[in-house]
Amino acid sequence: MSGSGSCSELAAKVAAALLEQGATNLEAKIGSYIASFGDTNWQTDKTLSENLQKNRSGALYHRESIGRARRMLTRAGFLHVKRVFPGQVPEGADYPSAHGTTSKGIRWKTVGVTRPPKSERRKAAERARTAERHERLAKPRHVAPGAINPETTGRAPRSPKPDAELAQVLADFESLQQSARAKRGTGDEQKPVPRQGPDPPE
Repeated sequence: MSGSGSCSELAAKVAAALLEQGATNLEAKIGSYIASFGDTNWQTDKTLSENLQKNRSGALYHRESIGRARRMLTRAGFLHVKRVFPGQVPEGADYPSAHGTTSKGIRWKTVGVTRPPKSERRKAAERARTAERHERLAKPRHVAPGAINPETTGRAPRSPKPDAELAQVLADFESLQQSARAKRGTGDEQKPVPRQGPDPPE
């Protein structure tokens, strides 16, 4: 595979490489999404399911489907995964995990894509921390008496801007899917992803 570029281009390369090696569409989407964060993604399966669409209609994957596909990618050697217990701070995160999660990263050599330069990984990590802060602010919290509450002041909290780069990644992925289907239609066969090794963290 060629060298890395922006995170959008990188994610598209990871998706294409996984599809070429026999990964399912969902597995390729997960790999592509994780790659868009640079080095590490610590989001839960539930959060991943809220960000990955099955098709252009906007239908989402079930959390358990995300978990199964993530474990298959790990068994195949495409991901390195570390369990994060409740109260622990994932690598690169600003806050501890409330309910536990997994810290996930791409095994670049196994996938066959050049690891992004440090500057790109740093930018991607900052975007991940920003998204984490927005997610925490969006969650309802207990408000002490007399505290300033947007619900009572009439001032709505600022919403994060749409991630245009991630939207481009998903659009690129749809094009890759169409190309993969076209290849299968001409008789090209995909090699199955090897499913072996110890079971990864849940």
